[in-house]
Amino acid sequence: MRHATAPMVGVGLFIVVPKIWRMKADQPRRKPRKWSLGQALDTGYVRSLPLNFVQLLFLELAGIAGFFEKLLFGAAGDVAGLFTIVLGCTFIASLLVWPSVWLFNRPKIVVPPALRDERGALELWWHSRRAPPH
Repeated sequence: MRHATAPMVGVGLFIVVPKIWRMKADQPRRKPRKWSLGQALDTGYVRSLPLNFVQLLFLELAGIAGFFEKLLFGAAGDVAGLFTIVLGCTFIASLLVWPSVWLFNRPKIVVPPALRDERGALELWWHSRRAPPH
């Protein structure tokens, strides 16, 4: 599985994420959904894409470090094991941050600069429910 996601991580980190970070990427065009969080979730999805690719990078690096932990002996193997633990914990921490970026647009440091002043998906959904119909 690790080998299957490596090209996706590379393309994402070097092509997709910089475009989204500078807001030069095309916005996803999807059919309107019948369920209640449609447009708000699409906005949150675009806002959280850079973090998703960074999460995959942490996961890939943890897998590589785990491979070297088994391959190396002595102190080098211990260092690789430590990297595996640190990268794994960073991956788990980023998983905990991801819903916050999607729903609340927080913490601002992991949100693309052009989207930092926008409302989170939950707030967008709430205001769209309260808005009068067009």
